[in-house]
Amino acid sequence: MIVIRYTRWAPALDNWKEKLEELVVAHRFEQHDALPVPELQEQGRIERGETAIAAFIKQMERDINDWRTPRCGV
Repeated sequence: MIVIRYTRWAPALDNWKEKLEELVVAHRFEQHDALPVPELQEQGRIERGETAIAAFIKQMERDINDWRTPRCGV
């Protein structure tokens, strides 16, 4: 499960939430007042900051779409 922690709700969080729902990925958002930047945690991996989180989600989308693409003869 992906957990995204944030200080204040921001437009980027709406985009991430929409994308995770579109990809049908288990996720949860948690508010934490002490965080300097948003962070994403997934199986012990932590990405910090909007740029790193956006890149992680974009790569995950590519991986999922690639996995879902039908392949003949495989």
